[in-house]
Parts: sequence; C-alpha cells; structure tokens
Amino acid sequence: MRRTLDEDAYDLAICDYRLPDYNSVAALKLIRERRPGLPIIMMSSEGSEDLVAECFRAGATDYVLKTNPARFAPTVRRALKAARERSQREELMARLTKLGAQIPGVLFQARMQPDGVMTFPFAGERMRELLGVDPAAVRYNVAPLMERLEPEDVDGFLSSLRESARLLKPWKHECRWRTPEGELRWLEGTATPEPEPAGGVL
Repeated sequence: MRRTLDEDAYDLAICDYRLPDYNSVAALKLIRERRPGLPIIMMSSEGSEDLVAECFRAGATDYVLKTNPARFAPTVRRALKAARERSQREELMARLTKLGAQIPGVLFQARMQPDGVMTFPFAGERMRELLGVDPAAVRYNVAPLMERLEPEDVDGFLSSLRESARLLKPWKHECRWRTPEGELRWLEGTATPEPEPAGGVL
C-alpha cells in the first residue's frame, strides 16, 4: 500500500471499514500520512455515531453506508470538487507567496466577515520583515498586526476598512506603525473590495 500511495497517481481513495487482512482505521491514517490532500471515502454497512466519528478522526473525508448506495456518486463528486478547489487555492497561495517576496511592500488579502470580524487569509512574508508580524499569526486574528499600529491610529484603520467593505469602494488609508526596533514609520495601504457569496467582503 505504501508503494502504491507514493506513486501519487490517484485522485480519490475508497476504503471499506471491514477489511479482511488490514485494519481500516490504520489504513486511513496511512493514506492521510502519505497523501494529506487525497479525499478518502469510507464505506460500511454500519453507521453508529462512534464508528463514523472514529473514521473522521482517522482522516476520512466522508462516510457512506452500503445500505444507501444512491448517496455514493454525489459523495464522490463532492469530495473530488472540494479536493480540486483546495488544490487550486494552495497553488494560488504559493504563487502569491512568491510574488509577495518580490515586491517592496506587503501583499495581503483581507476578509471582512458578515459579523464584522476581520482576518487575513493571505499575507506575504514581507509582513514579517517590514512589520515584524508573522503572516500566519494574522490568518485568523488581526491582533498581532494591530499591536504594531500606533494606538491612536487603530480605530481609524479599522473604521476605514469597514467603510470600504460596507460601500464596496476602493480602500486607501495611511497610518503610523512601529518597526520591531521601535522606529515610527508611516504605512499606506490600498485594496479593492469584492463581495463574497456568503455575505463577507474580500
């Protein structure tokens, strides 16, 4: 199985919970270890909550009962679509990361959620160099970035972003920030907002 997985020639794995010569949970873990992005559909004639939870914990993407074969094809299509979209996102992020390292400023993507919470799904490595902030640290929480701004400028910075998201108008704002060495500098940010189907703004 390890040699087969290493060939990287498969788009989907289908695993039966009752394997005659192999532990299915161990198989799931092995597939997930060797092929982290490969969708895995577990099939079984049983469907207890504990069994399903065990499979998901081991790395299954979805679970289909053999007594409900009509659900199999839609599940496969959904899993393959999700895997393609994830691969496209990862490829895009890799390109953005490479581009972000080549420009003088910080390349970023901000998201304003419907509840007003802001995150940075992507921020280039230059954020670390120029602002002293780990890009991964602001992916779900903007606090590390806000800590670098002058306290008097934080409200204006956030208000300008919210107004841009609400009106869907181009964002441009200047504020002051502190370098990791404590030096005060001016920062200018620009962005073009785009509405998302779920109600947020990117």
